[in-house]
Order: sequence, then C-alpha cells, then structure tokens
Amino acid sequence: RDLRFSEEALAALQAYSWPGNVRELRNVVNRIAILADDESIGAESIPESDDDAPAPGSDAKHGIGAAPTGRSGTLDIRVGMTLEEAEKALILATLSHNDGSREKSAEMLGINSKTLYNRLKRYQS
Repeated sequence: RDLRFSEEALAALQAYSWPGNVRELRNVVNRIAILADDESIGAESIPESDDDAPAPGSDAKHGIGAAPTGRSGTLDIRVGMTLEEAEKALILATLSHNDGSREKSAEMLGINSKTLYNRLKRYQS
C-alpha cells in the first residue's frame, strides 16, 4: 500500500517526543496505515507530544484511554471503558504488536480473518 504523509503530518511526527523510541514510532505508523482511509495521511492522525495527549496506541478522536506498552505486549485499559472501546483497543494493539499482520492478529485474538476485517472496517467509519 502506497501511503504519503502530508508536510504537517511529517512535522507532527518530528515534534513528538517518542518515549518508546523506534518501536513506538513503528507501532504508530503501522496503526496509522491500518486505519488510513486513503493514501494521504494528515497531521490529525499523529499523536500530540505534550504530556496531556493520549498515548499513541489510544484513540484520541474518541478519548479512549488504552495503549499498548509495546515492550511487554500488554495493554493498559482505563476503568470505565465500554466493552466496545476495550475490544477496539485490544484489536488495534494486537495488530500493532504483529506489525499489521491481520492473519496473525486474528489467530491470536481467536477470531477468523473475516471477523477482524469487518471490525476494522467498522472502526474506520
């Protein structure tokens, strides 16, 4: 898939502090690629760098407070999240952990690839 980052998106990537280093950057870019509707990636897809910003694995658009820790393959889920929000966070974190591999992620999650595809399509709307 051929994706292009806008100048604003590249500036936002450069401005982010990347506390998780290259692994965090890779996970964020993989997540952006999975959720991208078209080939152009805008700055709104990039996490903010201030301390109040949602974690890169979280869903800033919907205020979902869940993020993969990256190194240990765990996921922090905020108490009070809906089951739908927690499921979405788990699916996206698993995809990120597997470098975007839908087949491997579906297997890890115990669902078939078609179910995973349908859930990802629902998240894009």
